[in-house]
Amino acid sequence: HCLMMEPDAQLRNERCVDSCAGKLIRSNHRLMATYVQLMPRMVQRRMEEMEIKAAENAKLEAAAAATPGLSFKGYEDI
Repeated sequence: HCLMMEPDAQLRNERCVDSCAGKLIRSNHRLMATYVQLMPRMVQRRMEEMEIKAAENAKLEAAAAATPGLSFKGYEDI
């Protein structure tokens, strides 16, 4: 079927495909640029959350260690 198409129609189809592919590539480049721009902030936020959680866990462990007969890790002392 494609071989019987007029040369102009096939050329128009190729141009259409090239145009769509170009749009997709440019869109992907914009998306990646935004990702690269936002990623450091996302990593920083995640690191801050992990630091807060680690500090909370350290406080809980310190409180458990200061309380006789209480174990932070489980019920080993019971």
